[in-house]
Amino acid sequence: EHSLVVHPMDNKEALLLAKNGATILCLDVPYGTSFGFDTQIFTVGDKFKGVKMIPPGVHFLSYASNEGPGSTSQHHADDRVAGGDNANRIGRFLVLSKEQFLFLRWNKETEELYEVQDEDEVSRYGEGVRNFDFDSSLAAYSYDSYPMWHHLSNYIGEDVVSMLEPKGIWIHAYATNDQFQERDMEHLLQKLRSTVPTPNSDQRKGAPLPASPAIEDPAHAPRFTPIPRRPPAAASTATLLDKSPILDHILKDRSDVNILGELQYA
Repeated sequence: EHSLVVHPMDNKEALLLAKNGATILCLDVPYGTSFGFDTQIFTVGDKFKGVKMIPPGVHFLSYASNEGPGSTSQHHADDRVAGGDNANRIGRFLVLSKEQFLFLRWNKETEELYEVQDEDEVSRYGEGVRNFDFDSSLAAYSYDSYPMWHHLSNYIGEDVVSMLEPKGIWIHAYATNDQFQERDMEHLLQKLRSTVPTPNSDQRKGAPLPASPAIEDPAHAPRFTPIPRRPPAAASTATLLDKSPILDHILKDRSDVNILGELQYA
């Protein structure tokens, strides 16, 4: 894990970045929560209230509660053990503009961040951010790591985010990976054994592979472009060795798909 730090800069440059950059205010986040922003992950301290000096563009915010089942907070409270449980990690892509203010608050009951919608409250706290009332509690965006993040996300635009974003806005790790691996892997293997032709099988050649098991929580899983098992009129045996025809099929029939942006999003 790393700390959010910036390359040494003079006060004038820092002030300019603080005024022009976006700010995310995150109130009431518990001590020890694992908080990630772009390529950086760090552990929340007592004074943490968000991130400042964020350059415009696409960013990824994530966190893992240190309060949920199986988390390290199940140790004695006095140990102040930090880190969170990555199996319960939650995140979302953000498209931020110059001087934008985003107000998030921690819900103690659900142990999740939510975006504050009350206009008066947003206006009041936004004014406080502009007056630098929270400045000492806001982590500065790491400009040392920004070139790497830009390289990893330069094909992700607002169109890609809006197309792939879950209906529930936030992406839950259990809805995209762990839940599938633990519950459905053996079931999938059994289906593969029963459908894939073998040398001694009299099953029709080229029998289709089974579809991937459905995710039980689609509201929190990215809406990736479906990948066909094989494109129309293509020999199934050929696509087992070379997936290029499937990629060609997607590129020709789905002009709305930004393949590079979607790969970076994944």
